Amino acid sequence: MKKFLAFILVLTLIAVPMAVSAEIDLVNEDIQISAGKAAVAPVIDGKLDPYSYQQIPFNAGNFLYYDDGSDDYMGFLQGAAADLQAYISYDDNNLYIFLGADASKFYYCDHDGDSPGDTGNIWNQSCIQISLARRSDEGGDRMEMGLAKNSSTGTNLWQVWAQHPDAAAEFEPVFGQNVAILLEGGRLNYEVAIPFNTFAVAPGAGVELGLNFMVGWSDDGNRIGLEFAAGCNRSKDASLFATVTLGSNVLEEPAPEPEPEPEPEPDIPAVGGGDVPEAPVVAPPRPVAPPTGDAGMVALIALMAIAATGVVVFKKRTN
Repeated sequence: MKKFLAFILVLTLIAVPMAVSAEIDLVNEDIQISAGKAAVAPVIDGKLDPYSYQQIPFNAGNFLYYDDGSDDYMGFLQGAAADLQAYISYDDNNLYIFLGADASKFYYCDHDGDSPGDTGNIWNQSCIQISLARRSDEGGDRMEMGLAKNSSTGTNLWQVWAQHPDAAAEFEPVFGQNVAILLEGGRLNYEVAIPFNTFAVAPGAGVELGLNFMVGWSDDGNRIGLEFAAGCNRSKDASLFATVTLGSNVLEEPAPEPEPEPEPEPDIPAVGGGDVPEAPVVAPPRPVAPPTGDAGMVALIALMAIAATGVVVFKKRTN
């Protein structure tokens, strides 16, 4: 019995360091994605502009999962990862990110922003977090921000937890301008436009940067969530972020196809089939000329004779 307990103790002593190591020994998983250049900047309203974004490809292995060990939570997170909408693009000024997630279950946020520091805790309920950095950055050198919507009042909330130390400007979210949250059809859509100068990157085709994002849910004030790449939740380390390469491809709506030319109208055949016979050409009647020549003269003399006879007879009777 003592040997058995000793064996269990040894296994426990071995397992604990391994568990701790699993918590802190994070590595860059070399997640590579690209972002196309938007010909027309998306409208920041929480509605996806499909021709202004490029979808972020991912698989289950690109995420870290955070739950309380419950099978219900883990099953939900796996389904949420498969259902997640994630899009990215850029232009000369901004990096654009759109995240759409299921809100039909475990959507809970009771933060209202009224009490001091309240928005700083939106990370522990339904929310998103986005972290950006230069690809060469390490440790805590990053810009990290978050968005949330109160599930009872609909109040929109934002927080910037870290400004990049080398940035030319600080990022300040403004709803209706550079950030938006839309609750629609059982989904929460988050959309952001983040200026490159707020995380010290000069944009251009081929430029690389670091990206990490998290999507959180809650049903009782405790968060469960997904993290795309590492470097935010378990440690603040920009070197663990996924790599985004700015592409040279331009995202634009395809030109409409030209209208087809109308087909010529077909000839309508005569009843009974066959070609329609042409109507015969009928010559106009020839005009009748007035009588001329000898016949005309004979007729004229006859008329004059009759007239003369009538006059003679009339004279004889009056005598």
